[in-house]
Amino acid sequence: MSAEPANESEESAPEHDHSALSKYRNFLPSEVQQEIWSSEFLLFVEGLSVSFDGFKAVDIPHFGIRHGELRVIIGPNGAGKTTFCDLVSGKTAASTGKVYYDGKNITQMDESDIALMGIGRKFQTPTVFDSLSTYENLLLALPGNQHWQDNLLKRESGDEKNKIFEILEKVNLSDCRDMPAKSLSHGQRQWLAISALIISKPKLLLVDEPAAGLTDQETERTADLLMELAEDHTLVVIEHDMDFVRRLGQKVTVLNEGRVLAEGSLDEMETNEEVMEAYLGR
Repeated sequence: MSAEPANESEESAPEHDHSALSKYRNFLPSEVQQEIWSSEFLLFVEGLSVSFDGFKAVDIPHFGIRHGELRVIIGPNGAGKTTFCDLVSGKTAASTGKVYYDGKNITQMDESDIALMGIGRKFQTPTVFDSLSTYENLLLALPGNQHWQDNLLKRESGDEKNKIFEILEKVNLSDCRDMPAKSLSHGQRQWLAISALIISKPKLLLVDEPAAGLTDQETERTADLLMELAEDHTLVVIEHDMDFVRRLGQKVTVLNEGRVLAEGSLDEMETNEEVMEAYLGR
């Protein structure tokens, strides 16, 4: 399916009037000076929408993620969570609106160029190379190693080796360094996929359902890993597992029918009647 052409006359449905969302409505990206972005939002969208075969999958007038924030996005199936990440990462073209990253309008940029600017994406299913070892997966993910010539002719430096070892230690995969990725557990594959992202030094990580299919122990370790990564990165985490969300203990944004419904702590969302009706109470 492809996104419908932009329709300038099409008006976005009114955003729910929650005070928690007013900070977005009062921020006008096109009028903000460049130096202000460094102390405000790393990611901001304005009038962002996309439609598929007449169905509006995302319709967000204003929304942003601050520098250094770990934000969790929840919502029922079909709420537009993954599509939102698709729009930010350039995988899907917007029908209307703009996406700003670090003060730059990236709406019309190619997916690969957006990735090179510092936006990393982990999909619901871990993306790893099964025939390669854990170490080789991270070697391939090093900046500048994405071309076949680099992988055939270039040898990793001592600093690059140390970086890989450091990341493997952080995600508890040091003992699996020489194992083929296909031999790893599902949780270990998730950690490897996240490691392949962070070794490329992105500013913003988009992590889609990291707790899906994990054991209780793997779930706890993954939550701890994301909180540790949040010390050096800005993260957007999409998740359905409320126990996992509670363990993260971060601000939650609720999407419903492609729109921002509410925002706050998980405890606040669990007492919000609109949220309970749309998602948590189902």
